[in-house]
Amino acid sequence: MSIPADVRRAALQQRLAAQCDFATALAAAEDRVAQWTPLIARARTIGDAAAAGGLDVLAAAVAEAEAVLAPIAGAAKAHTVRCIGHAHIDMNWMWGWPETVAITCDTFRTVLALMDEFPDFVFAQSQASVYAIVRDHEPALLTRIRQRVKEGRWEVVAAHWVEGERNLAGGEALCRHLLYTRRLMRELFDLTPEDVPVDWAPDTFGHAATIPMIDLGGAVKYLYCCRTGTLDRPAVFWWRAPDGSRLLVHRELNWYNSDTTPGLITKHLLDFRDRTGLKQWQLVYGVGDHGGGPTRRDLRQLAEMSEWPIFPRLRHARIGDFFQLLEREGARWPELAHELNFEFTGCYTSQTAIKRGNRLGETLVAAADAASELAARAVGHVTPPGPLREAWTDVLFSHFHDILPGSGVAATRHFFQGQLQRVQAVAGQTRQQALRALAARIDTGAGAAMASGPAATTDPGFGAGVGRASDEVSAAAWVGDGPRPFVIVNPTAWPRRGLVTLTVWDGDASDGKRPADRAWTVVGADGAARTPQRISSGQYWGHDFVELALPVTVPAGGWTVVSARPDTTAAATSAGGAVLELVEDGGHGQRSNVPTGRLALSNERLIAVIDRRRGCLASLIDRATGAELAAPGAGFAALEVQRERPVRMSAWVLGDPDGLPSDLAVEAIEATERGPWRVAVAVRLRHGQSRFTVTYALTAGGDRLAIAIDGRWLEHGNERDGVPRLQMRFPTALTAPVARYEVPFGAVTRDHGDGREVPALRWAALDGAGAGGVRAGFALLNDGEHGHSLDAAGVLRLNLIRSSYDPDPLPEIGEHRIRLALVPYAGDAAVADLARWAAEHDQPLAAVATTCHAGPLPAETAGLSLDDPAAVVVAVKRGEDGTSLVVRLVETAGAAREVRLTVPRAVYGALAEAWCTDLLERRQGAATVAGDVVTVSLPAYGLA
Repeated sequence: MSIPADVRRAALQQRLAAQCDFATALAAAEDRVAQWTPLIARARTIGDAAAAGGLDVLAAAVAEAEAVLAPIAGAAKAHTVRCIGHAHIDMNWMWGWPETVAITCDTFRTVLALMDEFPDFVFAQSQASVYAIVRDHEPALLTRIRQRVKEGRWEVVAAHWVEGERNLAGGEALCRHLLYTRRLMRELFDLTPEDVPVDWAPDTFGHAATIPMIDLGGAVKYLYCCRTGTLDRPAVFWWRAPDGSRLLVHRELNWYNSDTTPGLITKHLLDFRDRTGLKQWQLVYGVGDHGGGPTRRDLRQLAEMSEWPIFPRLRHARIGDFFQLLEREGARWPELAHELNFEFTGCYTSQTAIKRGNRLGETLVAAADAASELAARAVGHVTPPGPLREAWTDVLFSHFHDILPGSGVAATRHFFQGQLQRVQAVAGQTRQQALRALAARIDTGAGAAMASGPAATTDPGFGAGVGRASDEVSAAAWVGDGPRPFVIVNPTAWPRRGLVTLTVWDGDASDGKRPADRAWTVVGADGAARTPQRISSGQYWGHDFVELALPVTVPAGGWTVVSARPDTTAAATSAGGAVLELVEDGGHGQRSNVPTGRLALSNERLIAVIDRRRGCLASLIDRATGAELAAPGAGFAALEVQRERPVRMSAWVLGDPDGLPSDLAVEAIEATERGPWRVAVAVRLRHGQSRFTVTYALTAGGDRLAIAIDGRWLEHGNERDGVPRLQMRFPTALTAPVARYEVPFGAVTRDHGDGREVPALRWAALDGAGAGGVRAGFALLNDGEHGHSLDAAGVLRLNLIRSSYDPDPLPEIGEHRIRLALVPYAGDAAVADLARWAAEHDQPLAAVATTCHAGPLPAETAGLSLDDPAAVVVAVKRGEDGTSLVVRLVETAGAAREVRLTVPRAVYGALAEAWCTDLLERRQGAATVAGDVVTVSLPAYGLA
């Protein structure tokens, strides 16, 4: 192909100018300015003199100038640029799934064609998800990629399913990224985890403090990233987690979508040298975001520049080799031991449906894992592993750094919602079937308490599905008249006492009474009878029902049986400790809806007083300490709207506040539940066209105040008016409050009292001094709301809904269901307790309707349990080998310890052997077995 003369002329001019520019910058870096400046000036003069001449004249002048610069060549060639071809592929960012598939396949086809044309070209690609796309949509490409991987020219840097969010994804989900990605890389390319030691996360918006521990547990040694909270981080450093795990981090000084221009190389090579003392630098180049990767222009330019005598050596290279070079120089690098935040703080709240949906997906699939394993060990119920693994990878896909943070277009949100429905269906039914199989083998008819009533019937499924089989245990029942047994399952590895709701359906009642017209008593496995509280009644698709609530105590990781008995005359206790104080007038029992008089909820642990003027809490008192947690007159647990001024990239960036926040207007306050087991007050609120009901509730003996927020948000943001957001404020009466926040498998204390937005997973905790200097505090639990702030006045806020408008113009319009809880405590709550409270908030006790029947399993028994309060069981699953039981533990108090895990043989079978593994379930150490107890060493702040 003939190259036009003007193109050849421009190339010659660039060649000389770029070499002179590099020589000038190098002279300053090597303190050779005085010696080299005359040579550089003479070379430029020679080039300028030939600028108007013909091509031959210009070519001769460039050669002459390079000869003048020859004394600098040795110093120039002492520098090496390692060129890494890469294509950054965003999953469903500014487009939908079909385009993501097309981007991936087109990019890989282009890269493979360039490899045929340029024999030295080396390419690196991250993300298991893109390899799964090619496997599923264009497998012929995968065959060619596999060959290039074997040749060493295609470097796989996929240690995670996607380049994901690291502040809002849960710890267990981050483990599954490593586990399932390693599995896929072995299946597709026969690569071991050690073959892929790099966590490639260039565009991730900040990194939680515990990431080194999780990565190292999955055989990751190195982290490549660009966003580390501030621009003053070192270019290379060791990053240490609280447990002592360390990653070697290369913070990209350039960017991951770079080009191959000589000026860029000069600037960043010498900047990297200045920061690190190294004369080698890694250039990551290629068109990205929408895929594409290296171009033919890039590769030709690299080939041309490699021939320049006064320029660094250029070589196609592999990322892993560069990290090995950095590791050999490991003593040079400083160590950081904190989180690498904060980036794009608007992303802690934007697209709330995605965030709450992700929490639901993570929780539900993990619960299905644990329930399946419980049923498999106890009753031999077989769950195929494939569907749950696919449900997990759907959840992991949503962690991509433009999906979970909420910085995608509407099509991104729509695809997520479709994926979530699939996850709910698979995981919900998997869990449902496992728990029903378990319930079928539990003795629900033995003993005097269960003896009366008919045997199991084959009646149709009353209330089939009850509209919630996908994310809760279905309340459908298959029983006739008489006792209605329920197996109450505790999904957590510690004893639980909580309020459960039993849905009783119409049966074959000879008296023709509906469930709501009957009296009910609930009998426990111990024979004790109690009168339940009626929550609701009605008809659902042709069947009558009544919902009954009462507190139930369930052993750790196990179950208990209760039976709802109709029309009983047996003595029953109804003494609950939940009390509603309510002002009513004397006329026909009607309550005066006036903002006077005391309206309060109380139980054995807490007193919550409603502010009847403002529609929030006026007071929250912890009976254990007597501490008042609410600042007087400030409105505690109050909904408010804050408007942000318009800002570019509104999904990513919080705009400045446009005035003070405003409380929602109160339409009505109503007592909705009056005990004895639960009391509740509902406050109806409005803002513009939006309507919400906030329900504050206490249960007898409960340790927390539940806050349910239900309503329709119709506010939208725009470039003229800015961004409206709904938030809840908690102005505290505690002195000098300090905030702690959950991160994956751990917690951090942040001393930001300036109202800065910060992320947390399931909880934030505020510790301070109450009246008389007594240490006290409270935990705020959430169901998928992550953006928190604490200001200088001691006001903790949680952002609930945020109507960003760029790139999705209407991300929040619609129905919202938010579940929060406040847990007051004395002293400074242990992180393990906070983690357990959060798990209980996400995983309520499960009530499984069943029949009266005999069975080999007792009506009440414990499952897995730990003996050490500082350690928490965070996951239970079947091993990837298909036979072992995997239990994941975390230490929370910062002291290495031996813990004893009880694995009862009556439920799980006799223990044959136990060992410690990494996160990939490979043997790493010993564990001791004695009867039903496994003893294991748990490192400080670490996993086992």
